[in-house]
Amino acid sequence: MLSRLFLLLLCLALPAGPALAQQVTPSHVYQVAEEIWLDLERMHLANFSHAGTAPRETAPRRPRHVLQKAREVHRKLQVLRFVNGLDVQQLPPPAVKEVTPGDVLEVLQHLRAGLDGLHGAYGLEDPLEEVALPAGKTPTDVYNRLVQIDASLDALGLPPVVPNDVYRLAETLRGELLLLSGNPATSQPDPRDMMALVQRTPADAYAEAKALLADLRSLGEAGRYAVPGGVVLPDDRPAPIRPGDVLHEISVILAEVSAMKAVANRREPMARAPFQGGMTPNEVWNSLSLSRELVAGLSAAEG
Repeated sequence: MLSRLFLLLLCLALPAGPALAQQVTPSHVYQVAEEIWLDLERMHLANFSHAGTAPRETAPRRPRHVLQKAREVHRKLQVLRFVNGLDVQQLPPPAVKEVTPGDVLEVLQHLRAGLDGLHGAYGLEDPLEEVALPAGKTPTDVYNRLVQIDASLDALGLPPVVPNDVYRLAETLRGELLLLSGNPATSQPDPRDMMALVQRTPADAYAEAKALLADLRSLGEAGRYAVPGGVVLPDDRPAPIRPGDVLHEISVILAEVSAMKAVANRREPMARAPFQGGMTPNEVWNSLSLSRELVAGLSAAEG
């Protein structure tokens, strides 16, 4: 209770915006993430289901990676709200800037409130007990808790990730790289119209996403696209590779590209690509390969 009171008094005492964001630590963010996790545990207990598991990530994460993961989890929660007859809540596009723990906390607070609205659907009446403020937490700790929250939401009966979902995020990423490169969308073919020489699998799309991230790491080592802490290469996902694994990798890439936009002073907000039906791993691979072409052009321009 004291930790929650401290945060409330902090909010009242400090002005909104950057000054408050600087006071938030990863431990504050982890506290809310833990509340979300425990609340999902209560839902599983009421639902006679069990939370899913996911491998722990060891690669060090920065707030930008945590923010992108939190936004993906928030979108997944909206699907659960929809199937339970509740309204769907949208987040505004993230500001193009260096991400702070305060930015992540804001998204998690939205996520927490959205989860509260589901209590009735699972017969929960009592509020969740206070979670004590932990000490010494890092962005990587928060990220790993969000990975578990993601798996827990899946286990509540959400439909699995399909290539349509992955393609949408891949095209969102390509749109960001088009902005960064200054190229119009018409400078590249439509991924849906490209000839399929072979039938791609989720594992092929995942390998292309990994190669794209490696390309970005080379681009971000120095010069105008160098991002704080450098581009992170996440742990390999275990086989068999599923569409959700490809989505996970693209989410990491999107966080890095957003950071590159910030350091390059490209302030256009991220535009989420429209939903497209009937997509396959072929179209996902095509989109990612076109993104690799854009990164190659940026690298060539850097010399």
